Amino acid sequence: MSKDYLSVGKIVGVHGIKGDIKVLLYNDEERRAWKVVYTMYGGRFLDHSVVANRPHKGVMLFRLSDIRSRGEAQELVGGEFYLRREECGPLRKGEYYYFELKGMRVRTEHGRCLGTVEGVFATGGNDVYEIHGPYGEILLPAIKDVILSVNREKEEMVVHLLEGLMEE
Repeated sequence: MSKDYLSVGKIVGVHGIKGDIKVLLYNDEERRAWKVVYTMYGGRFLDHSVVANRPHKGVMLFRLSDIRSRGEAQELVGGEFYLRREECGPLRKGEYYYFELKGMRVRTEHGRCLGTVEGVFATGGNDVYEIHGPYGEILLPAIKDVILSVNREKEEMVVHLLEGLMEE
């Protein structure tokens, strides 16, 4: 995958008969002035001009200029929704792109290795980091009481395990 493109959401469904798609955005991007978005097809990024978009029941609905039917839209479901990196605004303190977190080593503040970040899930309230390692799968809420630090250069995350987050 090219680091020139950033995944900003997942295409989770279709809406109506004109080919609108439902996108679950990973960040608070609703107010963005959407002009062009990208999807991946056959290992290539395809660009789509945005005709219209609006919030709808926890997702964003998008009408793309080249998608004209429900069937065409259905082919995109399950795929990622991308922007070119230079089109993304600066991140606020404590925000990270998903690709920066994936594969990052995770340890507790006491030095115990928990594994690596294998996935990031948007839940609405906060993201959840999926960690795989010697203790199996651990799901960590991305909240300040749990995620103590993220070091991009060292590709390491330090966490505090709240009671109940991991079986002993």
